[in-house]
Amino acid sequence: MSMLAGVPNKDIVLKMPGWAEEAQGRTVDEMRRLFSGAAEQFRDLLGRTPDPDKTMTIEHPKYGRLDTHFSDILRPVVSHGTYRRGNVTAMLRQQGYAGVPTDYIFY
Repeated sequence: MSMLAGVPNKDIVLKMPGWAEEAQGRTVDEMRRLFSGAAEQFRDLLGRTPDPDKTMTIEHPKYGRLDTHFSDILRPVVSHGTYRRGNVTAMLRQQGYAGVPTDYIFY
């Protein structure tokens, strides 16, 4: 999401260890609150970006410059969330638990 908000990749990478540390040792309820905060940030970003075809330039330290549209970056972000929910469900099943529904209709 930070990239969509125009934050340079190098700044995002510097924040990642702090995000991982913030999640360590949290209870399920605390993780829900963190997730809720991230969801609110997404809503705010989407509310400030009424044109999904807004042109943007992304600078990646390894892959260089990419001129694209907001919507072209948003799609993989959403797809990645779907992928991760599937991963968590697969891991739960491997541990003998029932898993969880991953379709958006359940949200």
